[in-house]
Amino acid sequence: MQVTTMSVRLRFLSPGDTGAVGVVGRSASFAGFSGAQSRRIARSINRNSVRLRMPAKSSKMYSTLRKGSVCADPKPQQVKKIFEALKRGLKEHLCVQQAELDHLSGCHKDTRRNSRLAFYYDLDKQTRCVERHIRKMEFHISKVEELYEDYCIQCRLRDGASSMQQAFTRCPPSRAARESLQELGRSLLECTEDMWLIEGALEVHLGQFHIRMKGLVGYARLCPGDQYEVLLRLGRQRWKLKGRIESDDSQIWDEEEKTFIPTLHENLDIKVMELRGLGSLAVGAVTCDIADFFTMWPQVIVVDITELGTIKLQLEVQWNPFDTESFVVSPSPTGKFSMGSRKGSLYNWTPPSTPSFRERYYLPCRARQEHASTESLMEYILESFAFLNADFTPDELSLFGGSQGPRRDQPLPPPPSLKASSRELTAGAPELDVLLTVHLRVCKALLQKLASPDLSRLVQECLLEEVAQQKHVLETLSVLDFEKVGKATSIEEIIPQASRRKGCLKLWRGCTGPGRVLSCPAVTLLNQLKKTFLHRVRGKYPGQLEIVCRRLLEQVVSCGGLLPGAGLPEDQTITWFQFHSYLQRQSVSDLEKHFTQLTKEVTLIEELHCTGQAKAVRKLQGKRLGQLQPLPQTLTAWALLQLDGTPRVCRVASARLAGAVRNRSFREKALLFYTNALTENDARLQQAACLALKQLKGIESIDQIASLCQSDLEAVRVAARETTLSFGEKGRLAFERMDTLCSEQREVFGQEADVEITVF
Repeated sequence: MQVTTMSVRLRFLSPGDTGAVGVVGRSASFAGFSGAQSRRIARSINRNSVRLRMPAKSSKMYSTLRKGSVCADPKPQQVKKIFEALKRGLKEHLCVQQAELDHLSGCHKDTRRNSRLAFYYDLDKQTRCVERHIRKMEFHISKVEELYEDYCIQCRLRDGASSMQQAFTRCPPSRAARESLQELGRSLLECTEDMWLIEGALEVHLGQFHIRMKGLVGYARLCPGDQYEVLLRLGRQRWKLKGRIESDDSQIWDEEEKTFIPTLHENLDIKVMELRGLGSLAVGAVTCDIADFFTMWPQVIVVDITELGTIKLQLEVQWNPFDTESFVVSPSPTGKFSMGSRKGSLYNWTPPSTPSFRERYYLPCRARQEHASTESLMEYILESFAFLNADFTPDELSLFGGSQGPRRDQPLPPPPSLKASSRELTAGAPELDVLLTVHLRVCKALLQKLASPDLSRLVQECLLEEVAQQKHVLETLSVLDFEKVGKATSIEEIIPQASRRKGCLKLWRGCTGPGRVLSCPAVTLLNQLKKTFLHRVRGKYPGQLEIVCRRLLEQVVSCGGLLPGAGLPEDQTITWFQFHSYLQRQSVSDLEKHFTQLTKEVTLIEELHCTGQAKAVRKLQGKRLGQLQPLPQTLTAWALLQLDGTPRVCRVASARLAGAVRNRSFREKALLFYTNALTENDARLQQAACLALKQLKGIESIDQIASLCQSDLEAVRVAARETTLSFGEKGRLAFERMDTLCSEQREVFGQEADVEITVF
């Protein structure tokens, strides 16, 4: 009866709890225990052995796996840490897939069968795929939990047997004690072997780590011609690769990525060697805890190889919860490590380049998290149109355009790639092709700008907002009935919300025709603007009509000035969504009134460049200030007046900028433009932007301004230093931080090549 009570009490204790030892020890230390009683206790432990519940072939199955990682003694705390990390990562996968299933289910309800049949079939196929993956993931989690529960039981039984063995060792020697010790020794060995067996089974469920080489960051230590050897070791798994620093600061490595099988008791060891002729010099070595790698999202890890951090190693780690090459088809970043992409990447891989000085010092950890979220957002946008890349039957393809579908006696063409040119891609509807081309091009330009390392937080937020807007547009396009689009004669038939823009609809109708109501050539919109506002502008503002119409088109195609102009605006295509976004951004309710205000601003820009500059600058206050968009040309001319104007004009321009702080809308737009201008190559504009931000009290851009304190041009340095210090205590701290970083950089340049090895 004591044995049964002991077993029940032990069952609810964790592997590392010493309470089990105490209970068993006190029970076993009674001198009244006979040999038969102790043998019954040992047999009770044997009956709970996991061997009775594991298949007979398990030891053979896991024997090869345990060769490199078996320990002399089980480590329950290490197993617990890996189990918790594994379970947390699996639940992350499950939550994301469940959210994706909810999204697809909602799309099912909103999609009508007669809208676009191929899209509906693709949606149904993707839904079933996610459902299968969720069931697989749930079974995976339950199996891991079951194995760990068995492991905890064996751990407690082993602790109990060990405590009883110690207790009988302290008892007076007798035949019964010797028999009990022998029986307990066998029980202890069997429990230990069972724990090893369960550890092997758990390791089978740890999945895979896909490690991608990103490159070395070496500040002054990396010089053209240097060769390095990096060794990564996880247990008995090794990956040795060699790299060379090129003259343009890029790096060439002989391999791109490697797959590692994680184990319970081994961490990732990294060693870096510098190759010098026939010999080599040890640069440093570190150890990374693999428990941090069990997460759904790709992780970019940067480790200090040397003690001073003069050489760092960048790796990207992606965990796949299953030990196969198949990843779930979903809008998550996991799809990037598919088998096909791994094979192709060996030929298309671009070597990583050494980060610039600003990227090293000014890119915080969070136009890294934001960069990852941006990549995920773009992949989600592209996955929204996965039907462009799907394998359709001839009957499904024929639904898109009659003669465009291949005949049954012809083989199906290979599915088009999203990297192919727009001429090779078609969704079966010409209007959809045009809209997709325009908006995906905008998305590409936005994300390219977001990838710039020296963007401020303010510019990044505006770019992300615009990307989200483009994502919403693409989602709207994905559910449109394009048979109805092809027959529509007005925009209201397709998008009922457009009827709210009554003043703008008349203009838009003049640019479109039946069958093509969602887009028009920019030159058509340009001519329609001239035709509509000819009499209003020509008499009062002669010679300004052409310029005003072009300025409006520039704002439409550049997302309100966020993107640089790509050629002449009239050479592009304008969609209704771009035009509507411009009207919404500028809060346009009356298009005629808005065009008149825009004409006045264009006229003001000319006045700022003419002789009556002081008079023109004085107008930039009060009600007139609130009527400005403001255009990039206005802000540029205003800022440059602080440098190029007469002393009186300079004072007035600075005073009007300082007074503009009270206009919240204007300040936000001006702050965005001037912060963005700090990264331009125009030194005069950089200097003027610094002075303008000083008057606007743009402390939000303090880091970008402080970075110019080390510019090569003295005028820019002086303006940046003056602006930084004008922000008070925060400015002083930012300036000192920049000065300290630059001093450290100069010290690094002067250090010798030999450094001590750092081991974490």
